[in-house]
Amino acid sequence: MKESSFTNPGAEIVAPVSTPAGKLGLSICYDLRFPEISLALRRAGAEILTYPSAFTVPTGSAHWEQASRDKSCSPEGPRASFSRGI
Repeated sequence: MKESSFTNPGAEIVAPVSTPAGKLGLSICYDLRFPEISLALRRAGAEILTYPSAFTVPTGSAHWEQASRDKSCSPEGPRASFSRGI
């Protein structure tokens, strides 16, 4: 699977979205590696940072869980990391 064959990079950081749970900062799994987008979303008012992904089951088990756990104690604030195994 080659993600670049069906996805395009964004040109800007989308403003946080208001929900009943709070203001969500929207990113993707790749963004978890870089604190700058998280910090920009927090400055823009995000209360919860989200990082959805669609890893394969083997890749998710090997990388996604560990990456999410590593970032769980970073200073950017509360986050929700979730993956749909494919």
